[in-house]
Amino acid sequence: MSDLADISLRQAALIAGLGYVVLFVFGYGNVRREKLNVRGDPAATASNIVASESRFRVGVASWIVVLVADVIVAWALYIFLKPVSDELSLLTAWFRLINVAVAAIAVVNLLSVLDVLTGDADPEGLRADARIAQSTRLLRSYDFGFNVAFVFFGLHILGLGYLIVRSDYVPTVLGILLLIASVLGVWYLGIERILGKVVLMGAGVLVGALLAVYGQTYQTGADAFELFAAWSVFILGWVIVSRFAAMWLMWLILINVSVILYWEQVLIPNEAATFASKCVSLGLINSAALVAREFAVRRGLRWLAGKWFGWVILGAVLTYFSIPTVALIVDEYDRRFACALAAFLLAGGLGTAYWFYRYRSADLFALTLCALSVCVVVLTLIGRVLYEIAPETPAYLLFALVVLGVVSAAAFWLRRVGQAMKEESGA
Repeated sequence: MSDLADISLRQAALIAGLGYVVLFVFGYGNVRREKLNVRGDPAATASNIVASESRFRVGVASWIVVLVADVIVAWALYIFLKPVSDELSLLTAWFRLINVAVAAIAVVNLLSVLDVLTGDADPEGLRADARIAQSTRLLRSYDFGFNVAFVFFGLHILGLGYLIVRSDYVPTVLGILLLIASVLGVWYLGIERILGKVVLMGAGVLVGALLAVYGQTYQTGADAFELFAAWSVFILGWVIVSRFAAMWLMWLILINVSVILYWEQVLIPNEAATFASKCVSLGLINSAALVAREFAVRRGLRWLAGKWFGWVILGAVLTYFSIPTVALIVDEYDRRFACALAAFLLAGGLGTAYWFYRYRSADLFALTLCALSVCVVVLTLIGRVLYEIAPETPAYLLFALVVLGVVSAAAFWLRRVGQAMKEESGA
């Protein structure tokens, strides 16, 4: 057993390479099985499967061989990349093993499809339409399981690419080839499918890892903000074609990080800007993103319609404007124009958000975020007043009662608004 664990890097690379050959060869059998599916026509799909039973069985068998080969490849890659980082190499291997486990569960559904369509799973016999419906459910369960498995496979690829570019015994070009392979995988899977979107997002993350390693290797002297700015520029084309809200959010996060680091590394040290001006700038950037998202949704871009996307951006906007507003209240030495501007923008933003999410696009959670921001500012103002009047222990006890009162009032208001929204939607 120890001999198996102590194989050389060369032997591990050879085993991984042979494993990939098996994956490519037997993966083709599964591709031929996929051609039996007719999108949007369950009856035609069922007919193709029954008419090409041998091809379907070969596809299922190919899947089983692929899963076994995947386990061997995960082990070999762990051994091969262990010198770079034992912990990360192990985590990367575990991602691939989880992918195998989830995919194996999905394949179980395929094993039942033929039995259902041929009647072997039901000796008493079901009607043809019932067999088609049941087989369709099994195929959908398989697709869902495969999609979940591919998320873990994408995480494995990201870790693999990072380990390769960080190693000193594997050419960095292999990490770049992994990036190219990810893009080709998007083309093969289809950009409209969730699998293609997830792979493309993984490729976008890998771009950042490659830029970081390039900067460390060649000591370019670039500041961190330039890395994130370049990262956002390089993947912008992919973001546009992805039509994937999660990838747009990742790109927006990169923009935010670039601005934050630019302020911290360039403007603030040179006294060309303040922390409050940074918050105002970030608030305006995210406000523009929120307006663009709401406009796009109203123009029919349904892939941006997930409310969670709007909540994240709205939360960021309110946070960026609230921080300087709170500073304006509590710090008598920070009464700068940027803080006053932030307070003005926060008030205007809250009013606009209330009008929009109450009457134009009813969203109780968005209104909850607005109420939370109001509570923070109001409580800060009351706390400051109480501290000025009576900076003693009784004032803090009174403030605790004020907190309960303000939060209760906000909750009562939200409940009333929620009931009104429900009645309006019912009407």
